[in-house]
Amino acid sequence: MTKSRAETESRVSLDQGPTVLIASHSTRLRDRWRQALTHKFVVGEVKRWTALARSVASIKPSVLLLDTTLPGYAGLPSIGGLQRFSRHTNVILLADALDERDAIGALTVGVRGFCQRRLARRRMLQVVEKVREGEVWISRRLMAVLLDEARVMRQKLTVRPNLSHLTPREGQIALLVGEGYTNRGISSHLRMSEKTVKGHLTRMFRKLGTSNRVHLALLLTRPDRRPPAVMPARTIKRGLSTLVGNR
Repeated sequence: MTKSRAETESRVSLDQGPTVLIASHSTRLRDRWRQALTHKFVVGEVKRWTALARSVASIKPSVLLLDTTLPGYAGLPSIGGLQRFSRHTNVILLADALDERDAIGALTVGVRGFCQRRLARRRMLQVVEKVREGEVWISRRLMAVLLDEARVMRQKLTVRPNLSHLTPREGQIALLVGEGYTNRGISSHLRMSEKTVKGHLTRMFRKLGTSNRVHLALLLTRPDRRPPAVMPARTIKRGLSTLVGNR
């Protein structure tokens, strides 16, 4: 794929491999991310909001890196609009500063990560890979806020997902997610392929009405929501904070 800066990204072919779309008015920012990712992903670029909507609809990228300074971006309504074009695109917001309330709101509408616009180059590929694998990339501070939110909302929940609907194997995987294990870690711990782990997670999300592993982990913070599976006492209690990518 020719890495043109012209607004022609809608011609990216999905047959070429996993696609990442970078949306920013900053040429320098787009260049830095493209250079960090191009050896592993098919990378497209847009610099205008109108071009972004068209590109997301036609390309349906695996990952969208969305600069919050992009002219035309209007917060949560904008994200919701993009998701109507491509429900399975994983959105990562690029922002120098993001209010915690805004961040939580973004997570609730499906955003999968937050990064500094000038993130260290060594982290860029890691961010995209982790989010594409189904993980989230948020700060430890934001994870702490999320846990506080979960405790506050615990008594207000009217819909209580029934974890007893999980199979014993799904229950084991759910507990490992709650302990902070990645897909690779679960695969190693339970001696199954990562593809099998991902298949189990997809079915679990459907059964429980959750959209990602963070929602599942938050469910497991509730004392009355333990899956019907027996885990070894030696299971490492890593905590939910290890779900995040920022170290």
